[in-house]
Amino acid sequence: MLPLAAGVSGWTTISQTRFGGQVDAVARQFQGLNTQNNPNLQQKLGYLWSFPKDADDRTGLGGGITWQWDPKLCDALIDKFDEDFFFFAFLQCRDLKASMHRAFASWSDNHKDINFVEVTEECKAIGQDHEGCELAEVFVTALARPTETMMPTNTSGGGRMLQQGAYEAANPTLNAEGGDSAAATASHRAKRSRTFRYTNGRRPYTRTPDRAAFQSSDATTLSNGVLQRDGKQVTILDGKVHHLEQVYEVTWIGDPPPTSLTADYIATVDGAVGGNVTLVEGGTFINPEGLQPLTVIEAYGATISFNTELCWYLDSTFCSYFHQLKNVEACLR
Repeated sequence: MLPLAAGVSGWTTISQTRFGGQVDAVARQFQGLNTQNNPNLQQKLGYLWSFPKDADDRTGLGGGITWQWDPKLCDALIDKFDEDFFFFAFLQCRDLKASMHRAFASWSDNHKDINFVEVTEECKAIGQDHEGCELAEVFVTALARPTETMMPTNTSGGGRMLQQGAYEAANPTLNAEGGDSAAATASHRAKRSRTFRYTNGRRPYTRTPDRAAFQSSDATTLSNGVLQRDGKQVTILDGKVHHLEQVYEVTWIGDPPPTSLTADYIATVDGAVGGNVTLVEGGTFINPEGLQPLTVIEAYGATISFNTELCWYLDSTFCSYFHQLKNVEACLR
């Protein structure tokens, strides 16, 4: 799928193309103006891979996206490549896998937080050289082909013979009898999440105008001058208060806050929106409205499937001369 992406001039999200999500709703989501119910869950910006905060956390993009090559894919696909000349084959299975490595590498080269790690041999070593390996997040395989009757690729009866319903595993809007059949498909595995984290370190949130960000239970507790409990810890940077991975733009009272990264504890809290929040080391700001986690759909796996009923080749420049000699038609370029 990835090798086919080189010529695109723009992208749309799954939320938009499949569920009707709107650009203005995405903009409102980043401002915390969407609610849990509006727009609906599928139309919120989601179906993305989470970026964990902990460097040792391997979920989502952490540690790279692991992928596994279906051991049956080469046998299903390699005879669809016409990169041979007078019966001398130029391609082997390792060449197909190498092209997949290059495709993933081209994606990684364009995003500092996206990396791909092949775990095919590791899955084999633990006896899971099939879809569902616990080590693999992405499975690279062939499109499913039901065992039904054969049919021609055009109404005149000519062209290559395809199995009836051969593209049932692809997008159902594609026409198996025409020239618009899917060369490859990518299907995701996803779940609801309230802990999703973007690559910029922010999390989806919704504003709670009727509930302040900080409550009286967040304050330091003293009894007869003896400390009973520390208040909630906050981090201050460039005048913004960071708490529970949310960022609050607040109004400060009195002396301005330090511009460098500073950690402090909450001393006292007026729990209403607009009340005062004081810090142990000094400094007071107006209690802002709260920010609560917004539920979105998080992708955590995928299956990339290649169509084994089409003609393929890897190198369009190198192979084009051989195709001209052999007069090979209808190859995927």
